[in-house]
Amino acid sequence: MESLRQGSVRGKQARPARRLALLALTLAACGSPQPGSQSLGTERRLTRRPEAHPAPSSEQVELAKLEGAQSLGEGRLLQLLRMGPVPQRERAALALSRMPLPKAGASATLALCEALDGPDSEVAAMAAFALGQRADPSSAGALSAHLNNPVAHVRAEVVSAASKLGALPCMRSGVLQALGDPSDEVVVQALIGTTRWPREQADAGQVDAELLAVLGPFFRPIAGTPTSHAEVVWHALFALQRRQSVKARGAFLEFCGSSRALERLFSLRGLKQLPSDPASLGALQRGLSDPDWRVALEAAEGLGTHASPGSVVHLLKIRAHPSSHVRAAVLRSLASCAGRLGPELRAALGAGRYDDSAAVRASALAALATLSTPPEAAALLSKGAADPSWPVRQSAATAAGELPPSLGLPILELLSKDPDLSVAGSALRALGGLSDARAHMLLTDHLTHSDNGMRLAAVEALSGGLASLGADERAALVPSLLLGLNDARGDISDELTYNALRLLGEVGGASAVEALREARAHPNPFVVQVASEALTALSPGAVEPDLPPRQIPTHEVPLPGRDYSLESANPRLLVQTTRGPMLFELFPAEAPVHVYNVLRLARDGHYDGLRFHRVVPDFVIQGGDYRGDGNGQASWRGGALAREFSPRRYIRGSLGMPRNEDPDSGGSQLFVTQRPTPHLDGRYTILGELRDGFDVLDAIEIGDGILEVRELP
Repeated sequence: MESLRQGSVRGKQARPARRLALLALTLAACGSPQPGSQSLGTERRLTRRPEAHPAPSSEQVELAKLEGAQSLGEGRLLQLLRMGPVPQRERAALALSRMPLPKAGASATLALCEALDGPDSEVAAMAAFALGQRADPSSAGALSAHLNNPVAHVRAEVVSAASKLGALPCMRSGVLQALGDPSDEVVVQALIGTTRWPREQADAGQVDAELLAVLGPFFRPIAGTPTSHAEVVWHALFALQRRQSVKARGAFLEFCGSSRALERLFSLRGLKQLPSDPASLGALQRGLSDPDWRVALEAAEGLGTHASPGSVVHLLKIRAHPSSHVRAAVLRSLASCAGRLGPELRAALGAGRYDDSAAVRASALAALATLSTPPEAAALLSKGAADPSWPVRQSAATAAGELPPSLGLPILELLSKDPDLSVAGSALRALGGLSDARAHMLLTDHLTHSDNGMRLAAVEALSGGLASLGADERAALVPSLLLGLNDARGDISDELTYNALRLLGEVGGASAVEALREARAHPNPFVVQVASEALTALSPGAVEPDLPPRQIPTHEVPLPGRDYSLESANPRLLVQTTRGPMLFELFPAEAPVHVYNVLRLARDGHYDGLRFHRVVPDFVIQGGDYRGDGNGQASWRGGALAREFSPRRYIRGSLGMPRNEDPDSGGSQLFVTQRPTPHLDGRYTILGELRDGFDVLDAIEIGDGILEVRELP
């Protein structure tokens, strides 16, 4: 998973909340502003209002049942979309957005197209969002007709939806035309939309040229960047960076000198991905002194990517940076830039081994191993494998996978038995990179391990190294894979199952075909989808007609007055960490099941004493896994949570729900974004936003603890 964002379009970003705070089906969405500034430490305090909502109507209860069951209710959901008060119709459109093709077919698309044609702009905007989520090509005509809708926020959602049908020329041209729209909100959605298209397409150069044209008026000395257009500028840089546009090098170099942090940040990210040249190296070296730690981190990582020996002296100057994230990045980049361990470099990496930060110590260990001879590295990593800090042991496991098998295998075999599941899983994945019979045997043995997470790590490792195996070795995997599949139960079992089925499909053989056939009766629709795809690839024509529909357990969406209190203000969640407190506002109007889930888990003490197991600086912090390795995802009711994607955008401080490949696999984990991440919009559930504690968000590092999570009165 990935992560986070902000700006002058604060009112426009808040609009989805106002559009969705529509029914008493949930607590009313709060009208307090979002944290629009990207400057560090920016905070907004949340106030509460005393009014109460009436009890839910029968239509609201009916909508909750249909959405929870992901069912059209023999057409009743479409009826609720076509008639009744605006909030009801808007909520019905949102419910349909969570039933993508082919679950709800042509009738749902037609009803949403009719709603897009309707007179109410709020319903039309939600219908456009739903059409984008479903990405039904048959909706292209309706979307084309509304690319010039007179209401800006409807046009913005239409453009976003059209970009998801980018394989159609008419949709692509419509999105590119929207880059010239008079509304910044529409332009922003067009910019984001271009990042959804493959960079290898024939018109990629034309698309990049159109993006650069958007930036044209803001180049110095032609003009400064007006505050009112700041959102457009950084989104354009974001889009060019995501597209890895070589044409954009000049723009990236220009905006590295911007007074706005996001413009500098995405410019450096863009340069980081391009082939090296002197001007780019100079910009990255200057970026190391940026006052925003996120920009300095991107500069440090960029220098590691470009790997110029001349950057060593610049990196050494900031090795004592106040941000542990930057210090760790500096050490990683030093290992890439330096050809050998000179005295000053050895001293810097040696000091890093005793840093207060476990993340810095882990990076120092990996850097030292990279710059040492294989025997010296093996000695260092053997010592690191006994470190009391699990992030350091995890780093030792990853680095050991780069050693010759004779040196790395003993370390990885030891760490595969580590009591910390995150370390043990990392050791198994590293084993997959060793072309060694003993490593292969260890991974095969783990296919029938008692822990589902360890089985999953073995499957992933074997999948990555399958190309190096001979026919006999591949065939030998099948019995263990089948045994593991038949024994998969409980949390992680579905993810384990579909990954094992994919591996079976790659291995092939009669037993694999039979297992894939049987898996098409699995209760999880995503497992069935993977099994069908693998079976088709392995044996074209072997997939029978669709099986009869399976009965899937249904769960009603929580309602105010029954599952929530009737207070109108959104609930507040206090997350007390070892770095300090973070206060979140939750959005039950937009993600009622996920909000109810986190409040129930918090009430039961689920999060207390857990840790942040994943931190990707300048992206996300992630925690709440009872296992600690990123695999635990049990919800309050035990099963996975279905998607609750909404038009709300990911900004700095968004509280999201991690998931695996299956969109309907939410659970107990949470992540928080450290910057805007538009590529997550509409793909991961947003259940809240940070209101206080941005300094804590920036300080959290891997291994930090969650002391307590509770709802504030």
